[in-house]
Amino acid sequence: GSPLQAAAYSLLIWAPVWLAAGFLRESGRLSLALLGTAGLALMAVAVIFAGYEDPAAAWMPELQKYFQPILDQAPSRAEADRFRQTLEGFSRYLAGMVVAGALLTVALGLFIARWWQAMLFNPGGFRSEFHTLRLPVSLANLGLALAAMAWLGSGSISEFAANLAFPVFMLFLLAGFAVLHGLLSARPNGGFWLAGIYVTLFFLMPLIPFIMLLGFSDSWADWRRRFAGVPRN
Repeated sequence: GSPLQAAAYSLLIWAPVWLAAGFLRESGRLSLALLGTAGLALMAVAVIFAGYEDPAAAWMPELQKYFQPILDQAPSRAEADRFRQTLEGFSRYLAGMVVAGALLTVALGLFIARWWQAMLFNPGGFRSEFHTLRLPVSLANLGLALAAMAWLGSGSISEFAANLAFPVFMLFLLAGFAVLHGLLSARPNGGFWLAGIYVTLFFLMPLIPFIMLLGFSDSWADWRRRFAGVPRN
């Protein structure tokens, strides 16, 4: 692409990181900074749906262009039509997926920056913050409501709710990893078990929903306080 496209992409990525850092500076709490970032993500999904009458139709030309070699190599027209239908279904949730991916990038950028800052001015500070990271029950209730609307609703309402749910549950995935780190760091050989979990994720991606569910349930159960004596953040 052109330099202008590169600059625009950098702004799209780094402006939210800068805002998230501002949330963290003002609140002093990692969980509140992530909540502010989630608010930006939900606004982004809402803007996409407000700007396009049918966001799925806007994604389809790019998806077809990218997957055209697969369509050309399909053994039959029926197979190609089935794959195209799969793409059409996938495109209905791509806005939420893209925003959730951007949210993950922003959160990891914030974590790395906070870690570097702690290394300079407060060694071990980020470790303590991350191990006690716990998202509020209100966000869990929002995620539950969005999931129910996506599952039980129909048409554009169901589609909109599902797309909003993606960035919300991305935060619970991060919270799930925080729970794992908090629980296992208090155990003998905890580092060994953490390394094993991360290696296993390369081969068993279905573990991701379970880690997300761990972070989601922690908003109510507070697993680290129950089993590792970690204080609430």
